[in-house]
This record gives sequence, C-alpha cells and structure tokens, in this order.
Amino acid sequence: MKKKITSLIVCAVMLMTVFPAANLSISAADADPNFLGSGTAADPFQIKTAYDLKHFAELMNNSDFYGDYYNKYFIQTADIDLGNEPFTPIGTWESYIYAFAGEYNCNYHSIINLNVDHSGGFVGLFGRIGLGNEKHTDYCSVKNLSVYGNIKSESQSLVGGIVGEIGYGASIQNCSFTGTVKAENAARVGGIAGQIFCGGTIESCYVNADISCKTTSGGITGGLDIGANKNTGSTDAVVRNSYFYGSVSGDQTGGIAGRTKIGTENEACSVVTENNYYIDTITGAIDGKSFEGCYKLSSKLLKETAELLGTPFVANNRNDDFNNGYPIFEWQIIPYQFKGNGTKDDPYQISSKEELEEMRDLVNNQFFTNDYKGKCYIQTADIDLKNEPWTPIAPRMINNKDLSAPIFYGSYNGNHHIIKNLNVNETNGNNYSGLFGSFRGDGGGVIENLIVYGTVKSNGSCVGGIAGEIVNGGGTIRQCAFIGDVSGKNGVGGISGVIYSFGTIEGCYHQGNVSTISETGKDIGGIVGWLQAGFSENAKGNAVVKSCYNIGSVSGTEKYSSIVGEVFDGDDHDGNVIVENCYSIKGEAPATTNGECTTYDVTTLSESMLKKAASELGSAFTTAPSNDANNGYPVFKWQSYTPLLNWLLGNPDTIITESNWKDFDLNNDGKLNAIDLTLMKRNLLKAGT
Repeated sequence: MKKKITSLIVCAVMLMTVFPAANLSISAADADPNFLGSGTAADPFQIKTAYDLKHFAELMNNSDFYGDYYNKYFIQTADIDLGNEPFTPIGTWESYIYAFAGEYNCNYHSIINLNVDHSGGFVGLFGRIGLGNEKHTDYCSVKNLSVYGNIKSESQSLVGGIVGEIGYGASIQNCSFTGTVKAENAARVGGIAGQIFCGGTIESCYVNADISCKTTSGGITGGLDIGANKNTGSTDAVVRNSYFYGSVSGDQTGGIAGRTKIGTENEACSVVTENNYYIDTITGAIDGKSFEGCYKLSSKLLKETAELLGTPFVANNRNDDFNNGYPIFEWQIIPYQFKGNGTKDDPYQISSKEELEEMRDLVNNQFFTNDYKGKCYIQTADIDLKNEPWTPIAPRMINNKDLSAPIFYGSYNGNHHIIKNLNVNETNGNNYSGLFGSFRGDGGGVIENLIVYGTVKSNGSCVGGIAGEIVNGGGTIRQCAFIGDVSGKNGVGGISGVIYSFGTIEGCYHQGNVSTISETGKDIGGIVGWLQAGFSENAKGNAVVKSCYNIGSVSGTEKYSSIVGEVFDGDDHDGNVIVENCYSIKGEAPATTNGECTTYDVTTLSESMLKKAASELGSAFTTAPSNDANNGYPVFKWQSYTPLLNWLLGNPDTIITESNWKDFDLNNDGKLNAIDLTLMKRNLLKAGT
C-alpha cells in the first residue's frame, strides 16, 4: 500500500525541517550507469533511493550517457527523501538539447525535501520534458508523483515545481507540488510547470505553494504557448481537472495560468483550459482576459471540489491537517481502520453494511488492493445490503478488460451470519459477478459459514451467487448458501459460476432459479456452471463439488444440469474432476452432467425425501426445525439455534411470536425453557462459535 508514514508526511508538510542526509556526490563519468530493469515499458528502470534519483539526473545531463536514457521508461519504487541536499534538475539549460522524452512513473510515491537552487534555465525537479522532430515520443510523461520542496532560480529561466518546461505534446498527470517556487527574474513561473511550449498537457494535478516572480506566474503553469511558427511541431496546450491554492505574485498572474501565446502559423492548435479551480484570494491581471474553464472558489468550496475534479481525486479524510483539508489523490487517503489485523488469528472484523463496502472498495482499489485482497476477514453480525446496487468484491474485469481489477485470494468467514438483499445487476458485459467476483485460494483461502439472500443478474459470463469464479489457486467455498435467482450468459451457477483449474465447493446449498440470458447460453448449473480440472501441466489439484444440494429450476440451451452444467478434465495436469454426494429434486433439472469426470454422484429425490436427507449431506447439516425454516429443507446446524441466540442477544429483528416460537424450541418438546438454552450452548461449542 502506498500509505505515507506519519514521519514522512510531517517532514513533507513542514518542508525540510529534518536533518539533511549525507551528500551523495555522484560522478556520472565514474559511476556504473546501470539501474535495475531494462528501461522498457514492461521492465522499466527502477528508482528506489535518493542516490538513484541523483544518478538519473547526472546521467541525463551528461553527453556520454544521455542517449542511453533520455527516452526510456522509469518507475519509482519507494518514497524518496532528498534530505534538503542541492539537487540539479533532470535536463538543464547547460544541456539544452537533453530534455527527457521517456516516461517517469512515480507509482504513487513521493519525493520530499527537494532543494533546487539553480542559476541556469529550465528549473524544477525536471528541467525539460518533451522533444520535437525525430526525437519525439508519444509516451513522454511524468505521472503519479507528489513532490515537496523548494525551487529557486535567479536567472531568466522557466521555473516550475515539477518541470521548467513541457514541450511538444508531453504530459504531466496525477502530480502535486507542495512548497515554494521563487524566481524573481524568471520569464515564466508555475506550480507544476514554468511553461507549456509548442503544446502539452497538465492533467489531474494540484499545487499548494507560494509562487513569486517579477514577470509572469500561474498557480499551475506560468504560460501556455502553442508555438511561434509552422516548424515547431506544435500540439494543443491543455490544462484540465486541476486546482491551486496558495499565493501567486508577479506582473501577470493567474490562479491557473499566467499568460498565453499563440503563433499565427499554428491556427490548427488550441489552448484548452477546462474544469480547473483556484482559491479566490489570487489577484492580478491574467493576460488581459480570463481563461475559460478556470473558476475561482472560496477556501470552503475549494475543499469540496473532489467530486468535480473526478478520479484520482477524493475528499480529504486525514486528521493530521494533511494538505490543509483540500482534495487529495486516492492513494493519499487514510484507509478505513477495521478492528483486527487481517491475519488468520486476528482477522479484520466486518460488522455492518458500511464495513463490508469499505472492505470491497479497498480490495478493488488499485492503490490499496495489495494490502487487502489477501487478508482474512470475519463477519460479526447479520448485514442488510438494502437492495442497493452491489459491485462484486474483486471483480477482475473492468470495461471488459480481463485482469484489470483484483482477484480476492484471502479468506472470508461469515461466522454463521447472513447477508440479505444482495443486488448485483451487471449491464456492461463484464464477467465475474456475485457477492465476490473472482476468488482464488492461494495459501488456503476460504469463503465459509455464510448465507446470502438476493439476486445476481449479468449480461456477462462467470456468474454465481457467492462468487463468479474460483480460479486457479485451490480456493474453497464451504458451508455457504445462496437463496435467490442467478442469471447470466455462460458459466452460471447458484454458488459459483466457474471452478477453473482447481478448487472446491463443499457442504453448500442453493435455492432459486439459475438461467441463461442468451439464446446460445451454456454451462448452467444449480451449484456451479463450469467445473474444470487443469488447463496446463502446471495446474495441479482437483476440481470438487461435494455434499451440496440445489432447489429450483436450472435452464439453458445446452450443457445445463441440476448440480454442475459442464465438466472438463484436462489431460495435461495432476488432478481430477469429482462430483459426489450431491442432491436435487426430481424433475426440476437434469441430474446428469456434460463431459467426463472421475466421479459423478448426483441423486434426485422428491421434495419430502430431500427434506429428510440432512444426515446424507454430512455433519454440517441438520433437519430444519420446521417447515417455516428454509421451507423445511436441510439447514446448517448453526441455523437451528441462531434465532434463539439472536433473541437472547436482544436483536431487534428477532421477535418471538405465536407463529414462530417453535423455531426456538430446539428439543421439540413444545416448551421454551432451560433445556433449549443448554442445547444451544452445546451447539455453539460444537460449531466453535
């Protein structure tokens, strides 16, 4: 997770109040120029330390090495403290032609205690980014970066917090600068860039800085220049979805930009400023006119602009005065603090609808998923999702792009509770729908001890009540039930749409209808739609459905069945497909499967027989205490005592009435007394509650 530890945040906000680090004093001519990585998009050079960053700057500013690095891919892999040591910009006036034309992805990290005091041109963390003509690259950018520090120049230069100048269509995205930018004699000065020259883009950035010069300055950029003649290769100059607060001084000042310059021979290019905001304390002329799409707001309203700015901005939820309460990037927020530590022995506790939503959002968030998708969770109360639209936990697919979202590989223990009024309605064609989207059990992950009531609908595939899929990794769903209808395209099941490669569903039941929405829909099953063992020689493990039952119709155009729609037992693997000790009602759906497997044991019974089959299903089940409980079909043992336990705990949703009191009579003697309490205690101890 890209959380910033408190000590670093304090250092960043106070700006250079810590003791300086040792002077690194790198000589590019003598040092090994190699970084980890190969500089490609798939394997970028890695910048991890202050040494690496200074080394990068010196290599860029040295003619012996520049050609090997100026257009490569870089990624920052940790927060970096420059210790207030003097820093030479990456690409300086002395090396005018040596602008950076590659990609620098800070990867949601920060650089703090930056100290640039440079007399040359093009001053900032970077001097210049973007090259025209034959050295132009479409991917030239600096992104996902927060910088804290001081920038100073005494020359006739272009000065910015992130870069002195952006040129020829390069971009700065998802970046912030906090500190001071002081350049009394500079031509143009800005919080992100001194100038956009011959086109370029600043998008989704913010600045908290004091900016001062005698000429032209702006909160985001000092100038917007789209070229003086037709030979410059100019593109549009764009500033959008950004905001500024702080102070700006100079002869020409602006909350977003100081001035524009449009060459007469570049009429096809435009200056675009849209959806930008600045604090209303900014005063001064703005090149004789106001910019469209740039709006001044009071401090109070500016703090509320996250919803206007859009992703990656969020409302500031920090309690340490970080960024003075103004909007921040998603990766800078403080995640919800669950009770517990997320371990097997001390799992995160989920006690409400709001906490289940927080869990989902953290698992699904690209910035936090690595810290939450593999954790252990336990539900400590019944949860009502109130039929509000539900996005699956770990959806795996966004905008029809597979693996663009996380897979859950932790554990979720329902702890003998329910989730009711689940409402999944996928309309964009994405696969993997259910309470969970995609689940794999690396390290023994389990979803267990949970009953879910609701509806799951999707116009995509891999659709299930509990999970859209159990994917390669051996995950297990056990002692879970889904009560409600499930529908989708292909690979649709009452519990899971698919078990792919290997995994297990054991001791589960489904009540409701399972169907396809497609005229050619297939692989539809009462428990699981598609059951596969192995897809390569490296897939080792069994695909298992055991001791489960299904109540309700199952329909499809082909390959559909009461328990498993279709099975596939691949040849190049170490494992088997096993379906055993499963039950359904005669006539509701075919009991046979499609395909070959090692074991296929599905029995059809009448309704009355299935209601008496608890002992056949195994130790997890017991006979329903009455026909009012689960319509008389077998229930988990913990279901038979849960009503009495909830009543004793004072749950307002549990009321003993003349019509339901028999559900509390555990020994069926027609009385509610100490014997029932004793039986409840014994059952609780057996269940490990």
